[in-house]
Amino acid sequence: MPYNHEQFLIVDYNQPQTWRILGRRFGRLREAKGYSLRGISRSVNLSPSLVSAIENGKSTPHTDTLAALYEAIKHPLTLDHTWLSDAAIKLNQYIRALYDEDDEQVRLSREAIKPLEARLADSPLYVDYTIFCAILDVVDHRKEPSSEFQSLYDYFEDLTSDQRDLLNATEGYDAFLKGNYLLSESRFESVLNHHVNSLMDSLAHSHLAMIKAKRFNYYSALKHAKEASRFHAQNNNLKRKIEIDFLQLKLLIELRQLDEAMSLYENLSYLLVHYLQDYQERLHFYRIYLAYVYENYAEALEMIDQKDALAKDIRLTFLKAHLLNLTGYKKEAAELLKKALNVRRVKTDFVLAMTFYYQTLTRTYDHQLVEPFIHELLKNPERFEFLDFIQFLFSLALDYAHLNDRMNLMKAISLKIIDFSKVR
Repeated sequence: MPYNHEQFLIVDYNQPQTWRILGRRFGRLREAKGYSLRGISRSVNLSPSLVSAIENGKSTPHTDTLAALYEAIKHPLTLDHTWLSDAAIKLNQYIRALYDEDDEQVRLSREAIKPLEARLADSPLYVDYTIFCAILDVVDHRKEPSSEFQSLYDYFEDLTSDQRDLLNATEGYDAFLKGNYLLSESRFESVLNHHVNSLMDSLAHSHLAMIKAKRFNYYSALKHAKEASRFHAQNNNLKRKIEIDFLQLKLLIELRQLDEAMSLYENLSYLLVHYLQDYQERLHFYRIYLAYVYENYAEALEMIDQKDALAKDIRLTFLKAHLLNLTGYKKEAAELLKKALNVRRVKTDFVLAMTFYYQTLTRTYDHQLVEPFIHELLKNPERFEFLDFIQFLFSLALDYAHLNDRMNLMKAISLKIIDFSKVR
């Protein structure tokens, strides 16, 4: 059965910029095949100046002219309207299925496109197909997009608005996966500057929210998260809406906009009452976090002990130890951390943080472990995700530096604490 979602992009290849792009591509192909400009001009009965203008994008060729030029260099060019229309629909179905995160439809769409690939590369759908290949490289294979994809920026002024958005979004997503947030942010901002496609806008807002949250630019992140949530709802994508709403919930708590956070938590609880277990566990975590922020420590401790939460989420082990310490049970907090550390042998970030907390509670510092941990914390605090958690680790680090007379370290930590105090 054909995929019945509306088209993700409007692929309209029968327009002047499409023919200009194919004309410019012809110039590259001609040179690569070793044909001279004058020789080709004679063979197709055109002046060298006109062929040169076509190759440089200064003249828009007629389809018959393009067909003759490609034939002269013995390179195929598909111009069958019926075939192109069918191929355009299949490309759109793949992109839409990818947005919908419909794995089965993504697979079926890829299979439908596969027999068309040999002709797509040499057709008016060349740009759309090149972007499709880059998406496969980035999403499926985690490879670098091809040089052919990068060369599309040479044609940028001749691309349609949809093509520009998809080109920017693809490179933005690739940069996001690689941790190049500056480039990713720039590409997704470019998508929003066009405001031509609500689905592309939703992806741009989602990624900008995540990027800005990683940089602790919480107010801007929250603005993008709210827009993304609205767009995902409008586009009937419940899964993406839920994911961005969890980020929005985190941001609201971090910014102490607690009434709105509680309202969003209740909405998510209602929505996910019979949903996936993974979502239920995340909801449970945020309910505990809300209780902690509201300083309902007894309630938070009670909820941590429900559903075997400690075994599933190492963050809750740390939080429970912190809550025990806050409520006067320092010895029990240290014993909980010691027990957890005996089980967890892999030195993840959170395990190292628990080790540091345990040594702070017992005043048994291993300087060879603690000092590298603090320096890494100062360098990459975003690894610990939650602002309250990061600030608490900074306070432990400051206490350590003071007790051990590390003046330079105290100064570095104090400056970082000042920086993070501005986030809210």
